[in-house]
Amino acid sequence: MTFEDVAVVQSALEAQLTEFRRNGIMEEVGVFTGLWRQDIAYLSRPFTTPIGRKFWDTWYDDKIDWMREVQAAIDRTELTWESEYLGSLRESLISDQTR
Repeated sequence: MTFEDVAVVQSALEAQLTEFRRNGIMEEVGVFTGLWRQDIAYLSRPFTTPIGRKFWDTWYDDKIDWMREVQAAIDRTELTWESEYLGSLRESLISDQTR
């Protein structure tokens, strides 16, 4: 992986963790319903790489409800290599630009 690839993966991990936290807090205070949880399997993709799993393990707290759900989604997902994940990100950007 290049330095740029590492920066992209790190950004994806941090952004997704922040979004999960925001959604969880918004749900706790009654602003969100639990509907955001239906996408947890898809949204947890950055954490299915070896680097992502280490990042997740650093922040994981089993006392937090939504974190247990994300952990279950990660556990159900086959390991994805960073190169595969980056490839899927590139494909999604290319397809978005061609629309």
